[in-house]
Amino acid sequence: MSVEYILDRFGKKVGMSPSDTDQRALLLDYLNEAAQELYEQSDMPGCLEEAEFYVQGDKTVALPADVYAVRSIREKAGNNAMWDTEALTARYRENNWDTNHAKFRVKGYSPLKVSLPTSITEAANSTDKLIVRAYGVTTTDDDYEVVVKTPYSEALLVSVAGPAVASAASSTNVTLAPSNAIIVTDVVSFTRTNKPTATIGVAQLIDYTDNDIVYAEIPSNSMESRYLIVDVSEFPFSSSAASDDSHTLQILYKKALPRLQNDVDEFPAVGYDNILVSKCMELFLEEQGKIEEAILHDRKATRSLARRQADLERGQEQKAVFKRHNHDKLAWLATHRHRS
Repeated sequence: MSVEYILDRFGKKVGMSPSDTDQRALLLDYLNEAAQELYEQSDMPGCLEEAEFYVQGDKTVALPADVYAVRSIREKAGNNAMWDTEALTARYRENNWDTNHAKFRVKGYSPLKVSLPTSITEAANSTDKLIVRAYGVTTTDDDYEVVVKTPYSEALLVSVAGPAVASAASSTNVTLAPSNAIIVTDVVSFTRTNKPTATIGVAQLIDYTDNDIVYAEIPSNSMESRYLIVDVSEFPFSSSAASDDSHTLQILYKKALPRLQNDVDEFPAVGYDNILVSKCMELFLEEQGKIEEAILHDRKATRSLARRQADLERGQEQKAVFKRHNHDKLAWLATHRHRS
């Protein structure tokens, strides 16, 4: 089932019609808020993905835009060599010696996947410019606006229109500051000001003077450019490692939740449509001040979620994972050093 089914069910319960433009927009707002809450509640079957990434040591990297959160990491060449992800604060705690090996440090999210060089300037008649490029845009300028915001200027609306997907992409210069010249060192945000539609494609922030380097990208089903940034400086201990299995990580990650907009759009996990209807009802009734009824729908959604997950996992072998306590490791190190 799809967005069309959810809006139809939800709309009938609250007396709104998805065929009405204004009412559809309101129904979609409820749906996307409900989808976000449900998505964060559980790693339901269908929302996890596996992928392989070649990395070099002494680096900070941006994972692909569809990576929402990392769940597990292992080295491809050694199936038992597991890597852990940890917060930035772990390095600053007492007895932090165990953070120096087989660790990824999660640094958070950034609108850029490639750091901006300080040499890009925006000046009168300059050929060094950042531009916004749109792919597959078939609507008018008003239907495709993005915001490029830097620390040195106000948020700038940039209207972009382009031809069909098969044709050459259009581009629009972005003035990065009110003055005639500015050195660009950072971009605070790269966002879309209007909701995605079926006719709107990908937007990119690029430097066309340097081999078309793409600094950021807004997918067609997203409102912003956002990348998960991780510190991989402890792997594989060389900044010039060869591209082979020994320097490849297999990562289990939770996919980013796309905005549900078109009738054919699907929630990443299949079969949760009726649970989403209950979550939508919960949010709607909360705003109506009907708290007790909202609580009932919340309980129904949570109960249905647990039942479906248990049903899907029935018959699967589940293993408990036991890890050595850090005190055990510390005792082993002390004994090892004494014997040597």
